[in-house]
Amino acid sequence: MFHKYSSLRKLKGVLADTIQRSEYTLGIRALYDREVIFALDVEHLNFELPPFPVNAEAIWNWINEQILGSPGQETFVYEINLDGEDREDRVMEKLVEIGEGTGMTAWTFDLESEERKTYSLRFIVITIPDKRQAKEFRVKFHGKNILP
Repeated sequence: MFHKYSSLRKLKGVLADTIQRSEYTLGIRALYDREVIFALDVEHLNFELPPFPVNAEAIWNWINEQILGSPGQETFVYEINLDGEDREDRVMEKLVEIGEGTGMTAWTFDLESEERKTYSLRFIVITIPDKRQAKEFRVKFHGKNILP
């Protein structure tokens, strides 16, 4: 789960590309200490008309504001492919488990479009405000596939 590094820049590009499609699904979740603190699901189906105009830059600015924290905060970004089996969401269960009592916020961005019918992309953005906890996270999880 944490073995395929990514970047906020790539997330921004894939998000902008996805929401310009005539068909897409977008799911955003934020978890903090076992609680969902933000959730948004958008399913855009538009077979006959051009894509509905969405301001990708405004969406990204909002997301970026939420992710940015204090100067000492560390941010980790990962990318995974979800297939039908993963929809039961072992990933979310694991994020809830490892985030309990840590001060960590875990954001997930699920993006699916007509070009990716067999899988969805999920970006996981982890923000940790404390340097010591960030170091512990890096040692314990960064670069590792922790799902069975």
